[in-house]
Formats: sequence, structure tokens, C-alpha cells
Amino acid sequence: MSTALAARQRWLYRAITAERATAKPGRQLGGTAVPPEIGVAVYRHAYRARLREALADDFTAVARVLGEDAFDRLVDAFIRVHPPQDATLNAYGRLFAPWLSRSRIARRVPLTELARLEWALVEALHAPLAPTLSGADLAGVAPHAWGSVRLRPSPSLRVLPCRYGVSATYEAVRRDQPRPTLTRRAGGIAIIRQAEGLRRIELDSLETRVLLALVGGATLGSALAKISAARLPLIRDAFTRWVAQGFFTALA
Repeated sequence: MSTALAARQRWLYRAITAERATAKPGRQLGGTAVPPEIGVAVYRHAYRARLREALADDFTAVARVLGEDAFDRLVDAFIRVHPPQDATLNAYGRLFAPWLSRSRIARRVPLTELARLEWALVEALHAPLAPTLSGADLAGVAPHAWGSVRLRPSPSLRVLPCRYGVSATYEAVRRDQPRPTLTRRAGGIAIIRQAEGLRRIELDSLETRVLLALVGGATLGSALAKISAARLPLIRDAFTRWVAQGFFTALA
């Protein structure tokens, strides 16, 4: 590639990604019936419009809660800090929730958890299906060995600790219903991709803590170590549901 061509490409990139019109194209562009200033403006507009569209598709509930204009302003601020770096936009939204958690708007409106939920759904949707842990696998564990058992989580399993009822907000948006007020709700959400589609399962605080420990590689003995005897039956019931819902693929 010639030095002159590389310089023109760098200039065009800066001109398209700039928020406002830069210096006039002059002889940088040519060979078109459209004035260069208009051509660059079209590309500059399309650049942001496509990124807004991609993020609105991944964060539909956040966009609905904020409203179109406020969401566009938020996305424009995100684009300034995190311009696309990959060949596709499939993973462009992965940094949106972490960035949102540091923004001023997240201190006024608890949107970060909602954004994390929506991105977890995107990740789970694109994760592969995997065989699930069978009853025969569990039956083969000797009684004395249960404490040292580790479980391999499904590739699509996501576990999100939550302080607000964001699952209800997301469901209201999905069904085009009036958005409920985001209220405090300590606990979590498990997301799993099954053959029939995505599932969101609400968890209480104890279930969230135990499941996060298991997904993080803790042994059953370690995950259950500080649970009172009175609550162990509840966790056993939850564990039975998690296995039936395909949370785990094998004994690790």
C-alpha cells in the first residue's frame, strides 16, 4: 500500500468517525458527482446510525426505559469512548454494561443490571447447546465423594446477582406492557439456552450465592459449607431443578 493511499484512508476514517465535520475534503476525495462534503457527511451519519441500531437491538429494554433521544445520546457517548474494533458488530455491546456502570446516568437510574441482563441473553443465545448432566452421572457418585464433586456449567449458563427486579422490567418491555417500577429485590437471575429457547429463572440470595460458587469451580462441599441445616433441603430442591434445567453438562 502506498504512503499516499494510507494517508487518505486514515483521513477518511477520522472524517467518518468524527462527531462533526472536519476540514473540507479538498483533493482527498474525487471521482464522484456528489460533493465530497456531502458524501463524507452521509458516511458520518451512517456510521453512528448503524452503531445505534446495533446497540438498540441488543439493549431493547434499556432503550425503552430511557426513551429514544436519551438512549441515542447515551450511545453516542459510548461510541466516543469505545469505537468498534472488530470486523463485525456481533460483540460490540460487550463493553456497554461495564461502561454504563461508570456513567452518571447509572447513578440516577439503575440501568446497569438491566443492561447486564440483556447482554447475558445475547451471549446465551449465541452459545452452543451441550449435553446435560444425567441422573446416571449423579448416581455414580459415592456418598463419601459428594463433598469433592465439581460441576461443569453449560456454555450458555449465565448467573447474574441482582439488587433490583430487572427481570420483571425486561419481561414488561418484551411483552410491550407498561414498564414496572424498578424496585429493590435482592437475589439473582439464571439464564440458560435450552432446545426450545432461552429461559430466565429468578433466584433468591442463597441460590444465587451457591450457584455462583458452583459455576466458579467450587466443590459442592465448599459451596454448601456455610448453609444452615434448616436451609439445606431448599438448596437440594434447587439443585435438582438446576440439573433438570440443564445448568450442568458433566462432573468436572
